[in-house]
Amino acid sequence: VYRSPAAGDTTLEWVADTVDTSFFDDGLATDPSLTPLPAGALGEWIALPEMASARSSPCASWTADPEPDPVRVHLFVAGGLDESGEPLDSVERLDITIVTAGEHETDTWVDAGVTLTEARSQCGAWTVDSTRHSVVDEGEAWLYFGGGLTDTRAVGTVDAGRVEVGGVFSEWDEIDSMSPARAGFGVTSASDFLYGFGGQQGAPSTGGVSGELGEEPMSDVRNWNSLGVSLTEARYLAGSAQESAVVVQAGGETDSASATRSTDVTRW
Repeated sequence: VYRSPAAGDTTLEWVADTVDTSFFDDGLATDPSLTPLPAGALGEWIALPEMASARSSPCASWTADPEPDPVRVHLFVAGGLDESGEPLDSVERLDITIVTAGEHETDTWVDAGVTLTEARSQCGAWTVDSTRHSVVDEGEAWLYFGGGLTDTRAVGTVDAGRVEVGGVFSEWDEIDSMSPARAGFGVTSASDFLYGFGGQQGAPSTGGVSGELGEEPMSDVRNWNSLGVSLTEARYLAGSAQESAVVVQAGGETDSASATRSTDVTRW
């Protein structure tokens, strides 16, 4: 429970903790060192179980379990560099049970039972489900891991599979490769397309690529084509995020600087 320390004061300070649905405040003193978190603030970081392998610059994404009872999601991490700087081809999975909106329970990391066609880091990961795509049924989910750096070069290799009950992959296979190759690139998936931004040949670039979903079998793409629009600045190793129809590419290495503060935004 929080309230202002005095009448007319607009600040809020801690008064007491309670588990009851009602609370009587008879003039208790407030604690100015404890104030409510502001809007958008994060809570305390909590360590989850460690992965089986140390990984630098892996690709990661998540899917919901096809059977939502209980509600479970699966976090997948693929590739990356090990402690000696060698690229990995392994894929790990962390199962998460959603007890309530504010309480999640995790298992330990396990081998996902599949491997990347080529060991690599700086790859991209796309989730394809019915929330943003019409080519899959409700409850169906696919994961795509594409591009990246091997120990010698950037590649456009793409591995994909359907996520079944319990987070197990089926129909896992290599599909059409992106061209040109990319590494350290931004990604998003929406409206039956996979998108990649920047990172051409593992270097800063303004160009992007898209692959259309819906080919039989489902995991294939019809064609990887260059996008008709470009980023405002060449980027490599930029941050990539999507919220609803808004796609953001932030920072990264450019063709003239090792790091930039600039940000690009678009909509699909």
